[in-house]
Amino acid sequence: MAACMENVEEIRNRVILGEFGVKNVHTTDFPRNYPGYDDTWDMQKFQKNFRIDIVSLDESSMEFDMVGIDAAIANAFRRILLAEVPTMAIEKVFVYNNTSIVQDEVLAHRLGLIPIKADPRLFEYRNTGEDSAEEGSEIDTIQLQLKIKCSRNPRASKDSSDPRELYLNHMVYSKDIKWVPIGNQADVFADCNIGPVHDDILIAQLRPGQELDIIMHCVKGIGKDHAKFSPVATASYRLLPEITLQEPVEGEKAERLKRCFSQGVIDLQDVNVLSPAHSSSVAIGEHCPQAHHQFAESWTCSCLLFWSQLFVSLPLHPSFMELLVRVLRLKPVRTTVKRLFTRSALGQLTHLKTVDELTL
Repeated sequence: MAACMENVEEIRNRVILGEFGVKNVHTTDFPRNYPGYDDTWDMQKFQKNFRIDIVSLDESSMEFDMVGIDAAIANAFRRILLAEVPTMAIEKVFVYNNTSIVQDEVLAHRLGLIPIKADPRLFEYRNTGEDSAEEGSEIDTIQLQLKIKCSRNPRASKDSSDPRELYLNHMVYSKDIKWVPIGNQADVFADCNIGPVHDDILIAQLRPGQELDIIMHCVKGIGKDHAKFSPVATASYRLLPEITLQEPVEGEKAERLKRCFSQGVIDLQDVNVLSPAHSSSVAIGEHCPQAHHQFAESWTCSCLLFWSQLFVSLPLHPSFMELLVRVLRLKPVRTTVKRLFTRSALGQLTHLKTVDELTL
């Protein structure tokens, strides 16, 4: 009976990586699936078991562990990060003069993908109806200008062949894009440094006599409408890995097995018996297939390692995460999400709360 219960615990809580395949990949901890287990949703039990451990956090990236939550919720965070958190991006490009070798359409596409530093919570969505103003207004539009002309450098050496020395303004970067306030934006956003997030994005190359004169309008949008509105460069999650040795490994075999993994994954004890290092440092996919008879690798279903890299204006803490959770709360739980999540995941999703009530 004990062996049977141990097998059930493994099926419920572990995804097993075997020599010939992966087992227990589906969520099975829903009510009445296992005799003797009460898997009904309980808020107090969820609050007791759930936690978030911040591994690393800065203005452009965040890595954290989510313990005690269904993988479907982590996937919901990932999909919302990619497609439903609003940002500001270049929507319309008015080309008044372009004598470079880059076609207008290609240039407009390149400009649209430049991340813009602006807080989307301070702007409204642009009205796309027939009665909407073509120029936009100060509450829904940011206007940027790119005006630059290449010329010869009169101080360049006659023997030089380096374009950086021969020409002036021959490389057009995102730092050359300037913000042009509309209406009262100069006063409202006096403390905001609106413009491209990065100054070193190459837009085009010019030669003497060539110039660019462009006006751009930035609007508020989400990633599922266009990839340029996606706030993250990437967002991913994985289950917490765990290595279990099936038998002691000693001597030369221990050294060989240690070399099958990244540094820090496997440690050797003084008695020369192999032991796994801290499980969170395991490098997934870098194991040695020939060593599978000596250990078993599994993942904890309720502990997820989440990583995201931001490339737009909002810092990850706290405003960006507030927007993320706010969007998650607005999801139609009983209609759309019901087909995606297990019953336990639905309970977790329903009870997620935000810090502030924000208007997207």
